[in-house]
Amino acid sequence: MQLAKTLSSLDVVSGGRLIAGLALGGQAKDYPLFGASEQGRVSQLADTIGVLRALWSDGDATYSGQSVKLDGVAMEPKPVQRPGPPIWLGGRHPNALTRAAKIADGWIGAGSTSTDQFVEHASAVHAGLQAQGRDPTSFTVGKRVYVAVDNDASRAEQRLRGWTEGRYGSADLASRVAVWGSPEACAEGLARIAKAGARFLLIDLVFDQLEQMPVIAGQIAPALGADLTR
Repeated sequence: MQLAKTLSSLDVVSGGRLIAGLALGGQAKDYPLFGASEQGRVSQLADTIGVLRALWSDGDATYSGQSVKLDGVAMEPKPVQRPGPPIWLGGRHPNALTRAAKIADGWIGAGSTSTDQFVEHASAVHAGLQAQGRDPTSFTVGKRVYVAVDNDASRAEQRLRGWTEGRYGSADLASRVAVWGSPEACAEGLARIAKAGARFLLIDLVFDQLEQMPVIAGQIAPALGADLTR
């Protein structure tokens, strides 16, 4: 209930701009920190989403799941967005893609996946939506993208490679998944991802954020026709 109330409050103070991103988590060692176990985590995630939506709905909440049951539970404030903020899931496993299409309002591809992998994963999500009889226009497909804006493309790539070496243990990953170079080159790379089916781009500037953000907002976003209001 605390998560539902916190997210609802954020939606209120932001004027209805919240997107709730949820995930199972990929590190089993983290589960004991939250008093949870790795077993049953999928059903717990499904119940979490069910409880959130029940508490965000009008009136008192009633919900019956495998791990949680609510019977006439009141919660305020209700979120601005009705029937509630959109819930997005991530993941790349086939089960995760099917799950997103079944119970979420959106799915976002990982920054550590290439454009070609994103196309494959997004296609699986769309197939899942079709299998569920869901309208794909009511579901958002997006991707996280590591970006480095620098007119010295070689320097930008080397810095990205150093970052992914530290984060993922692979320098080569940056060369496969990131977008870098001049504003024009970055706009072109992001446009390819958008053309591949991404309606939402989460641009992750892993260094020099304050220097790069004005370029993203002033040059790259306009070139993409992007909406920066969210």
